[in-house]
Amino acid sequence: MANIRKSPQAVEALLEATRHEDRVVADRAATSLGLIAARGEAEIAPLRPRIVAALQQLYTQFGGGCTRADADWGYHPVGNALLKLDKDGEAVLEGFREQTKDRRLADLVWRSLWIRQDNGTFSEVTEAENEVAIRACPAWLDTKHSTAPRLMQ
Repeated sequence: MANIRKSPQAVEALLEATRHEDRVVADRAATSLGLIAARGEAEIAPLRPRIVAALQQLYTQFGGGCTRADADWGYHPVGNALLKLDKDGEAVLEGFREQTKDRRLADLVWRSLWIRQDNGTFSEVTEAENEVAIRACPAWLDTKHSTAPRLMQ
């Protein structure tokens, strides 16, 4: 549905699908909403706050106590969709990162912000970029095992 242009009806269907009981359907709806919102079409602009709210609600489901079948990976498409919403989506993620009650949620947000994997791509970073990302992770996260041992050159 992400390929349907300038269609508030498509957005409405995708908003509903973010609440679908099939987790893959909900995750794919998030991906489609991110792609649609990134196009910045005037016809969709009035629905943007609802898109942000739906993605925010979906992302919260991955926090502590998550029992979703996609608990290990489902935050990626939802986080990527939020990132496609630029400042609005980043503000949602930063709010989750700054909260202190749900450590799992903060960890997942760190991963969404610093370990970018979108549509099957790998996160390619330099050693310096990796060091910055590791320093940005939540203080309570054990990072001593997060860095690969340096290879002798």
